[in-house]
Amino acid sequence: MDEQSLRVLEYERVRELLLAHASSELGKERVRAMVPLTDLREIEQRQAETAEVCLAIEEQGGIPLGGIRDIRVAVDRAARDGILQPQELLDIADTVYSARRLKFFFARHRSRFPLLNEVATHIYDFSALEHEIRAAISDRAEVQDNASPELAHIRSSIRITHSRVHERIEQILHSPAYEKMIQEPVVVRRSDRLCIPIKAEYRHAFDGLVHDTSASGATVFMEPAAVLALQNDLRELEANEKHEVERILTALSHLVRRRAQELHATLHALGIIDFIHAKAQLSRAQQAVRPRLNSQGRIDLRGARHPLLQGNVVPIDVHLGKEFTTLVITGPNTGGKTVALKTLGLLTLMAQSGLHVPAADGSEMAVFKQVFADIGDEQSIEQSLSTFSAHIRQIVKIVRRIGRNALVLLDEIGAGTDPTEGSALARALLEFLTRQQARTVATTHYSVLKEYAYSHPEIENASVEFDVDTLQPTYRLLIGIPGSSNALTIARRLGLPKAIVDAASSFLGTEHVQVEGLIRRIEEDVRAARNEREAAEAIAADAEKIRRRLQQELDQTRERREKAIAEAAGEASAIVRKAQEEARQILAKLREQSRENRDTNQAMQALKRLSDEVHEAESKAQAQRRPAVQPIEPEPLVRPPRPGDTVTVQPFGGRGVVLEMNEGESEVLVQMGAVKLTVPLSDVQVVGEPKQRPMPSLSSNTMVAKAATFGIELHLRGLMAEEAMLKLDKYLDDAILAGVSSVRVVHGKGTGALRNAVWEFLRKHPHVSAYHLAEQCEGGTGATVVELKTE
Repeated sequence: MDEQSLRVLEYERVRELLLAHASSELGKERVRAMVPLTDLREIEQRQAETAEVCLAIEEQGGIPLGGIRDIRVAVDRAARDGILQPQELLDIADTVYSARRLKFFFARHRSRFPLLNEVATHIYDFSALEHEIRAAISDRAEVQDNASPELAHIRSSIRITHSRVHERIEQILHSPAYEKMIQEPVVVRRSDRLCIPIKAEYRHAFDGLVHDTSASGATVFMEPAAVLALQNDLRELEANEKHEVERILTALSHLVRRRAQELHATLHALGIIDFIHAKAQLSRAQQAVRPRLNSQGRIDLRGARHPLLQGNVVPIDVHLGKEFTTLVITGPNTGGKTVALKTLGLLTLMAQSGLHVPAADGSEMAVFKQVFADIGDEQSIEQSLSTFSAHIRQIVKIVRRIGRNALVLLDEIGAGTDPTEGSALARALLEFLTRQQARTVATTHYSVLKEYAYSHPEIENASVEFDVDTLQPTYRLLIGIPGSSNALTIARRLGLPKAIVDAASSFLGTEHVQVEGLIRRIEEDVRAARNEREAAEAIAADAEKIRRRLQQELDQTRERREKAIAEAAGEASAIVRKAQEEARQILAKLREQSRENRDTNQAMQALKRLSDEVHEAESKAQAQRRPAVQPIEPEPLVRPPRPGDTVTVQPFGGRGVVLEMNEGESEVLVQMGAVKLTVPLSDVQVVGEPKQRPMPSLSSNTMVAKAATFGIELHLRGLMAEEAMLKLDKYLDDAILAGVSSVRVVHGKGTGALRNAVWEFLRKHPHVSAYHLAEQCEGGTGATVVELKTE
């Protein structure tokens, strides 16, 4: 990319915005090194990575990036057999812990964030190294006592010896024998030894070693002879401590050295992830979107905003590269032409850097091999050149270096010289760039370029809208409409005498005045059309809100209804289960009474009562189910709607009732739930009355049968006789409850032993009236048909 173009488009300021979102020096370095890419596939990859982190922030609240330190210098020193200090080792432990946590996060969500998980696979596991460091180094970056048994012993000895020294000195300080000798009862440190301030005249009377003298000479600082040996021991212990600490730090540094290459690979991955995270944070801060990308030079920016402008920024729409390849923007100064130019250029650079762009969804951007920009006159100021010369120097560079896949942005093309020559040069340059198939956007004041754009099929006019009523630019870009300088209109509104303005108009000529008037009328028409479109979009948005609210109310109603149905069905099922159990107990009593020839009337009455209870419970459940019966969809009726008709309303995907036809019958008033809407006749369709599927009538017997989901055939093949009889006994109970008169028992042919056992059981059963082998087509000798007593 052209460095001068990057500078005038203020690409460096985008880097500065991005730096604020990087959480580590590793990420910041990547931000500083960021440049626009030119390979479409690589850019798509970078855009997708940014989108993944945006999704992670949205779904997971962010990614665990804290605790990453720049430990590269320490790792390199360890790799050269250097000894690391406790703080450096602690930074390494913190960083590898953060790396492990980040790797685990992406591994757990690999299906949602596959690209980031791929980056995280280059993060190595340093759990053992981290454990060794934390076991030896405290959170205050100090080597801990338990870093080694030897260090623990040495430090324990130091504490004991130090305590003995202090204890002996305290005895001397408070001893009457030394009271007159001591200048002040305090302990001071001199030459790294504990001393007592002694009056100078007693220096020979006090048994000790002089280490220092006060400035006045009145006091000498003496180490008592009583602690001399102890303090010598203390110095020796401290030397041993230092040696042991160095040994521990050396051992830990060697562990780091062995993993230096893997640590650098991990730091590389952490830097990439932090860089991507910064891009995602900037995307969210700017409410940016991931643009669609292409390599065919198509640009379709919607609602684009310059990322460096603050406050209420007016978004612009820019399209280029489909119907035309060159855009010529005309209009007054301070109207926003240069901002439009910079917005397009800077958003292109951002997109090719893997950054999302501040624009509306659906925006599409091209990937260019080259981006050239000639904007402003900074170069002329720096080099004491004229504005024209400065522009020409940059244009010469563009012409010499341009390829076919290039974006060229030219501000005030041909300006700074004679208008006739300048416009001619501008036209020639536009023709050259068009032949090169570059995508070009140029701003100008020259009217001749408007006419040229009209006559050239690959060049289109555009302008930045200007409100002549307020004398202020609106900053909206109008493609297809050339700009008007509005000089005479502005002069008139600002109070320039009418005679002067009229004279100026006469100098312009009739044709020029007519063209300018036509342009203004077109601008007014475009403004009116835009206002109507915005109003229509607002109405559509309101309608969508209503539709969503109605859908929400409908969903809530359905949920309440289904909950009520489920509760009723649950209650009914509980009653049925309880009744079935009681019925089985009654049947057991009936069989027992039958065998004992006792009266069974009381038991039969109890069975009838249970059947009635089941019928009542099932009826209640069925009444609850009826609202949930799915209606049969009616066929649409091909006729105009009339008041009272049920209709489908296409824009809302729902149904309503026609209340009235409006005048001319082009619109209808429809009631949809609690809302009345007026919709076009073409949006409604009459439907017939829905019919519910017929519900079968249910007797008490069939209710029990339905609850038990009873089948009229029982398979006993393969079972032992005892197990088969238990199953047959329960099955016959269910059959009697279900009210069936005949069932089929499949026992198989085999040796006939199971069939004989079944027949023997049936012969004694009190509710079996008869049994016989099945017809040949129903199983023959392998099955038995059982007739049951129905009274």
